[in-house]
Amino acid sequence: MNNLNKFFILLSCILLPILGNAQDKDKPKVALVLSGGGALGIAHIPTLQKLDSLGIVPDLIIGTSMGSIVGALYSIGYTGDEIAELSKTTDWDALFGGKVSINSVSNEEKSEFGRYSLGFEVIDKKPKPVLAILNDQNLREFFSVITFPVYNVTDFDKFPIPFRAMATDIVNGKQVVISKGSLTSAMRASMSIPGVFKPVEYENTLLVDGGVLNNFPVDIAQQLGADFIIGSEVSGGLQPKEKLSNLETLLLQTGMLSSNLLSEKNKQACDILIDNVPNLKFTPGDFDKSEMIYEQGKKAVLDNEDKFKALADMLKPYKQRKHEKPEIQEYTILDTIVYKGISKNNLRLVQCRSGLEEKKEYSIDQARTHINRILGTNLFSAIYANPILDKDYNGLEITVKEKAHNQVKVAAHFDDYRGVGLIFNYTGRNIIGASSRILTTLDIAEQPKFKIQYQKIFGKNKDFWFRSEIFGEKLDQDVIVSGETVDEMNYKYLQFDNEINRNIHTLNSYAGLGIDYQSTVLKPEADPDILNNVFNLVNYKYRTLEVYGQYTYNTLNEVFIPTKGLNIEAKIGRTIANDVEASFYDRSLSSNQSGRTNGFTKFRFHLKNVETFRDNLSLILGANIGFTFLDKLEANDISFLELGYGANYYLGGNLQRPRKDDFVFYGLLEDELPVTQFISANVALQYQFLKKLYLTPHFDIASVGFSTFNNYTEDAFKPKGEWKDNIETSELISLGTKLTYNSMIGPIGLDFTWVNSTDKFRVFFGIGIPLGR
Repeated sequence: MNNLNKFFILLSCILLPILGNAQDKDKPKVALVLSGGGALGIAHIPTLQKLDSLGIVPDLIIGTSMGSIVGALYSIGYTGDEIAELSKTTDWDALFGGKVSINSVSNEEKSEFGRYSLGFEVIDKKPKPVLAILNDQNLREFFSVITFPVYNVTDFDKFPIPFRAMATDIVNGKQVVISKGSLTSAMRASMSIPGVFKPVEYENTLLVDGGVLNNFPVDIAQQLGADFIIGSEVSGGLQPKEKLSNLETLLLQTGMLSSNLLSEKNKQACDILIDNVPNLKFTPGDFDKSEMIYEQGKKAVLDNEDKFKALADMLKPYKQRKHEKPEIQEYTILDTIVYKGISKNNLRLVQCRSGLEEKKEYSIDQARTHINRILGTNLFSAIYANPILDKDYNGLEITVKEKAHNQVKVAAHFDDYRGVGLIFNYTGRNIIGASSRILTTLDIAEQPKFKIQYQKIFGKNKDFWFRSEIFGEKLDQDVIVSGETVDEMNYKYLQFDNEINRNIHTLNSYAGLGIDYQSTVLKPEADPDILNNVFNLVNYKYRTLEVYGQYTYNTLNEVFIPTKGLNIEAKIGRTIANDVEASFYDRSLSSNQSGRTNGFTKFRFHLKNVETFRDNLSLILGANIGFTFLDKLEANDISFLELGYGANYYLGGNLQRPRKDDFVFYGLLEDELPVTQFISANVALQYQFLKKLYLTPHFDIASVGFSTFNNYTEDAFKPKGEWKDNIETSELISLGTKLTYNSMIGPIGLDFTWVNSTDKFRVFFGIGIPLGR
C-alpha cells in the first residue's frame, strides 16, 4: 500500500467519528464523471459495479460521449451488472454500422435498397452530399428502448441520480451541459462524432460530440458543487509523439486538442481517479472487443480498492439515494398521436403504414414496430418519437426528417466477365402524384444497361402499389460449347413490365398480377460473309407478351450477404402473344423463318433460407425451379424448341441480375446455359472469420432439360445426358468456395468453382453489383 492510500484511509478514520456525531449536517455531494472514448467507454462499467458492491450512490453523474451513455443508464436506475450484460448482448455493429436491415424496408422499396454507395440530395437545384457517413436510426431506437423507464421524465435532476450530458455547440463553438429534455436526444448529441454521425438539432443550434471541447468534464462537476469526485478516464488525453504515426490518430488529436489539454488538469482534480488508459489495448472503434475491454477496465478499479472502501466508510453515516429504475406500466394508452415534419403528399401514407391508433393500448415493443414501418417507406432520413405528457393525458409525437424530393445516387462495379461500369441513379419522390416514385438509372459500362421506373402506392389503406418499368441492356454474349467460348453475339434485351401488387404484410410479403413484354435480339459479332458462326445466324428476334401472377415473401436481413431470413418467390405466367424472326446464312436451310411459336405457360420458383447457428457461421439452403409447359404445335407454328431461345431460362453467374428468368449457378458464366426445364438445389456454409470477411464453401446441383415438360419428367431424377450438349436431360453439378468482403461499395468476391462435364475450375472476381432487380 503506497503512502497516499495510507493517508487517505487515515483521513477517513479521523473524519468518521466527526461525521458520525453530525448527522444533521449535509451529506458530501459525490459526483461520478465518465469520459468519452468510444468502445473504450465499456471500461467504465467495472467502476459502477464497484460502487454497487459497496453501496455508494453518487449524487451527480456527468458523462461525455460513450461516458454519457453508460452514465445515463446508471443514473436512471440500471445496476452495473445490468449495464455489463447490455454491453455483452448488444449488436454493436448493427448500432454503429449505420445500416437499416432490409427486412425493415417496405416491399415496394426493397428492389432499390442498399444498392448505391454514395448519395446526394438535390436542394435548390444543387446536389448536396449526405452530411454524415452513418445513419443513426438504429442507435436512436436502441436508446429509446433502454431509457423507456424514464420516458416521461424531462428534468434530469428527477432521475434516481441527477445526470448531465456534455455536448458541443458546433455553431457557436461552446460546450453545452444538457440537463433537461429528451434523454435519448441528449445521449445521441453527446456522442455525435463530427463527420460520422449527423449533428443533433437543439434549441436553434447543432450539437456534436462533447469530447470536442471537454472529454473529461471534472470541472463541470466542480461548478455544480461536487465535494468529492470519482473520475473514470478511458481516452488517454494527448498521445505521445511515437503514437502519432498515422493519419487517423493525428486528426483525432488535432480535433480534440483543447479538450485533451483540459483533461490533464481535470485528472488532477479527481479525489479518486480510475485511469484505465495504461490497461486498455484497443481503439475507440473496437466494439467487437467489448468483453475484453470490460475485463481490462477491472484493473484500474482494483488498484483503487482501498480508496473506494474508505469512501464507503466515510458515507456510512449518511442516507444514500434510492438507486433503482422507476416503476412504469408495461402498456400505455395513446390518447393522441401527432405527426410533425411530414408533407401533405406523404402524411396519409405514413398514417396508414404506422398503423397507430388513438385510444389504443401499446407496449414499447409494439410502438417501436409501428414506428419502424414508417422508416420502411424509405421517405425519411430520421424519425423521432417523444411522449406527450399532461397529467393523466398520454400521447405520442412523431417527428420526421423527410429526404429531399430529388436524389442522385452513384455506385461502381466490375467483374472479369462483363467488365467495369459506373451507375448513376436519379430518384424523384411525389413528382407525379402523391406517394409516388420515379427513377432513372444508367449503367455506363462496357456493356451498358438502363432502367426507367414509375411506382405509385394507392388504396384506402395504402396497401396496393403499381409499378411500371422499362429495362434494357446491350451485351457481348459468349456462345459456350463444352465449357469453351466458340462464338460471340451482340445481344440486346428490352423488358417492359407492369405489375399491381397488394401487401399482405407491409415489410415482408405481397401478391400481385402483371403483364410483361420482352424482346431479345441476337446478331453475330462477326459479319457472316467474312466469318461464319456456329449457328449460321444472321439475325434473330424474339418477342413475347406474358400475363402473370406472383407471390413474394422476404425476411432476409441483408441485400447481398444475409445471415438470417427466408426468401420465397413464386410466379406463374401465360404467354398471350409471341413471335420470332430468324435468318440464317446457310442457304441450304430455310433462310428466313418468321411467325408465331407454339404458346406456353411458365412456372418459376425461388427459395433461399439462411440460418445462423453460431455467431459467425450460417447455413444457406436454396432451391430454384423453372418449368415451361408448351402448347401443342399447330400447323402454322414455328417450334419453340428450335427458336424459343429468347424465352428460355438461363443458368449461370454469381451475381443478382435484372431478368426474371436468370438464375444464379456457381461455376457457370452468366447466361451460359439456356434450358426449358430445370430443378436446382444449393447448400452453403457462410463463415465470417474476420469483420466483414466471409468464406463460403458451396455445392450446387441441378437437373436440366432442353425439351418438353413431359419428356423432362421422365428423366428428371435419372439424367443421362451431358448438359454441355444441350440435348438430353442432364445432371449439372458444381463445387467451390467463395471469399467475400462486404465493403462500402458493395461486395468484393473471389470464387473458385469446379463444374462437372468440363473437368475444370472456373475463377470469378467481382466488385459491387451491376444494375439489377
